[in-house]
Amino acid sequence: MACPTKRPGSDNWYFRKRIPADVQAILAKLPKAQRPANWYKDQISISLGTADRSAAKARCPDVAAQVERTMATLRAGPKGHRLGP
Repeated sequence: MACPTKRPGSDNWYFRKRIPADVQAILAKLPKAQRPANWYKDQISISLGTADRSAAKARCPDVAAQVERTMATLRAGPKGHRLGP
């Protein structure tokens, strides 16, 4: 699994995952305002909102599931759905 990880200088744990190339191509065509929050050019980095590793590990599956749903929505194409949580 892609998480949890820590960023230097932060106490909080993060979900971090590389964005697949096909999804990167889709995101590149979207205006910045329509891109999901915390999705960057080639990676996703979402704060799990805790400094406790066991709590972060418990939150990871929910965040990962949301990320996968968002990727599926992006791959399915425009249908008027809003992206992100």
